[in-house]
Amino acid sequence: MDKRKRKAAGGVETNPAASQAKQAHYAMLLSTVSGNDIITQRERLIAALKVAPITSYEARKYLDIYHPSGRIQELRAQGLKIITRRVNQQTDAGVIHPRIGKFILTGGAP
Repeated sequence: MDKRKRKAAGGVETNPAASQAKQAHYAMLLSTVSGNDIITQRERLIAALKVAPITSYEARKYLDIYHPSGRIQELRAQGLKIITRRVNQQTDAGVIHPRIGKFILTGGAP
């Protein structure tokens, strides 16, 4: 990102929309790890993180996890090493939401 674009974005990375492959992976996780209890939500989130970083927007939209930061906190308490980066994310409505969480699995017990 050139200096002007970075400055316009407030120095924060803009996260692209989830690719078709990523969306297909999320759909598979949602169908195979079904349920809305927190244990099942954590299982879906771990499975997604093992493949690629995920934003809080993607977790809500594609994995039916309405409090992703809470699930991340619980996973950290279980020993997973997950870092959070702040990114801008464009929604389906075309609105860019600034500084949402992008969660990246860096290690720890599964």
